[in-house]
Amino acid sequence: MLSNANVRLACLTLRSILESPRPCFLWREGWPAIQVDSSGQRLRRSRIKPDLPEMRDNGEGVSPIAQLPLSQTILCDKMTEIASQLVETMPLPDGDGCTFTLTSQLGKMLCLAESRFGTRDKTYTILGIEFINDVPHCWYPGNCGNIIIQLGRPCMTQPDRACFQLAHETIHLLSPTGGRNANVLEEGLASHFQVWYMANHYPCDWPRSGFDWRKFECQSYVRAKSLVEQLLELAPDAIRLLRERQPVLSCILADDIASMFPDLDSDVADALAQGFMR
Repeated sequence: MLSNANVRLACLTLRSILESPRPCFLWREGWPAIQVDSSGQRLRRSRIKPDLPEMRDNGEGVSPIAQLPLSQTILCDKMTEIASQLVETMPLPDGDGCTFTLTSQLGKMLCLAESRFGTRDKTYTILGIEFINDVPHCWYPGNCGNIIIQLGRPCMTQPDRACFQLAHETIHLLSPTGGRNANVLEEGLASHFQVWYMANHYPCDWPRSGFDWRKFECQSYVRAKSLVEQLLELAPDAIRLLRERQPVLSCILADDIASMFPDLDSDVADALAQGFMR
């Protein structure tokens, strides 16, 4: 562990900012200001004079920062702990490559997911991984074809939890839609894949925090996983075959499933095509 890793977090609640019609500032005494416009396409940094903390120039005249809604501006100014395995790589003893980090784990996850379930939509660019005090999800900053994977904050010190969440989000990288509209098929597949990955590919030299990745806190994921596994038991290549007809997982219909796999219970096909409700 990097007990006092030199990681300075400046966290904006960007969702509220992007919905705001006016620019917002993130500021702390002696720090640059960060201005984000409502389209999310522009970041401007400007040095702030420490003797004028209450007034800042927003490009259209001087505007009191104090008047900004509190929900739009958050600054975390502290040292943070992060498990070294997640971010720090080391050369292997035989000189053939380096140890895994969370980033290289993502590369392995994508390769495995694509080999089993079909290629991902490469019109989207995967920017990287970050941590958030929220449930894990994929974020589409600026709605311009970029994706950031956001993992829960506890993952920063629990590599096994980080891998578990990242494997789930990997499935959502196969056929992104720019929003949160997954069906039961997609969420069930993500839940199946994350358990399969942890059981078969979690690095043996990475620590285990005591987090039990075999248990799901939310029963809707347990049900979705069970439905997908009924399909995969019948046809292990089912997802890849379905995606050859309809590449977007969330757009696969019950009729698509039933016509390709007539031996599958029709109630299962119907349930898989329904929108996922957490």
